[in-house]
Amino acid sequence: MSDISNAPNVSQLGGTVVDLARYVDNNTRWGATNPSIGYYPNKGLVVALRSSNYTITPSGQYEITEGPHFMSRVFFSELTKDYKLRKLRKIDLNGLESEYPRGFEDPKLFFRDGHWHFTCVAPGVPEPGKRASRMAIAKLDHKCTKIIDFEKFPGLDPATPEKNWMLPYEPSRHFDWIYSPNTIIKNHKLTGYLTDHPLTSNLRGGSNLHRLGDDTYLAVVHKKYLNVESQINPATFAKSEQTSMRYTHLFARYDIKGNLLQLSDPFIFFKPGIEFGAGITMQGKNFLISFGRNDVSAHLAIMPVKQVLESLKSIEY
Repeated sequence: MSDISNAPNVSQLGGTVVDLARYVDNNTRWGATNPSIGYYPNKGLVVALRSSNYTITPSGQYEITEGPHFMSRVFFSELTKDYKLRKLRKIDLNGLESEYPRGFEDPKLFFRDGHWHFTCVAPGVPEPGKRASRMAIAKLDHKCTKIIDFEKFPGLDPATPEKNWMLPYEPSRHFDWIYSPNTIIKNHKLTGYLTDHPLTSNLRGGSNLHRLGDDTYLAVVHKKYLNVESQINPATFAKSEQTSMRYTHLFARYDIKGNLLQLSDPFIFFKPGIEFGAGITMQGKNFLISFGRNDVSAHLAIMPVKQVLESLKSIEY
């Protein structure tokens, strides 16, 4: 599908969208976005949220709403049966704020060894010669109130920002992360394979990896598009260029070794704009996909398992 304006939304694909949160702590200067949904064994659904102190203007500019710098906070919450937040609490960084004063971006949940963990982006220092953003894993205490262990990963190049790596919920002997559509990471070593399939061009990671019953994984991945428009100021009649971003998403199926097998056609969650699918799990006959909009709000897409799996098409190499 070359024209992203034709990408269907979740409702058109037979699913529904539920709103999770717009703000946290009733603070209208801090949004709640890019949620990651998870299933707590024998207890039910949970979600991690990113809360940040900025908004994105219609012209694509970032505006800080509180404080001198961009910052993020991580929140954790159980979900009720009707997908309402319950016992929302801010995660204590447990001393890490001294090294990471801007907080952590886009927490993505997974459950291992009796603890919730989340992968995240640890922002780097935006100065020449300083280390760029890195991927990291945070381990939470049993009450999911504070970080008790933290590991940051080196990435490829100190000057290259890292994000959007995808991790299997359970450990794999074949790979540690899926780094890109055709590259995996095992023991800090990258291994890739060649593909020229048009849908894999500029494809980026999204959610972590939900394991299906046939030793394959399902994830939500995305593509980002920049749209530049010339607009006329009605007061001065002067032209100016405005840049906006649009995202489309695809379901991606990987084999047990992390090789890309199938992709769906691109779709959007709600309407064209900035959307990010950060989590996926299964509940009964539905997939639950958690996503954020415009970096300020959190939502949940509910889509039939049968329809999602039937949308996947094999990738030929």
